[in-house]
Amino acid sequence: FAYVSMDEEAHRFMVDYGFKTVLCEAGRCRSKDLKDDIWKMRWYLMRTITSFGLSVLVVDADIVFLGDPIRQFRFDADMEVMTDHFFPEQHLWEPWVRVEDHINTGFVLVRPTAPVRA
Repeated sequence: FAYVSMDEEAHRFMVDYGFKTVLCEAGRCRSKDLKDDIWKMRWYLMRTITSFGLSVLVVDADIVFLGDPIRQFRFDADMEVMTDHFFPEQHLWEPWVRVEDHINTGFVLVRPTAPVRA
């Protein structure tokens, strides 16, 4: 795993505790909206890493792994994401469910398939 630190304080903390981290020095590109910057950076990371032919798993900082998450993937799609549904097999894409609950980008696996890399 590697971590992307969004500021100097977070970067120093991660380094002090022995984590592999990269400081995001967006400089002039950084807006005043940190949440928006983080949202855009996720997609930029996924695009960049898959362009090198590597799979990438991007997760929120509040995700806790109790085992190997890779074993839970089906690898039957270019991109696998989490959902906020308790029963996704039954409720995914149902019209009565709020649209924003279908896909949660807090846990995204992207594989470097041809459509993704195009």
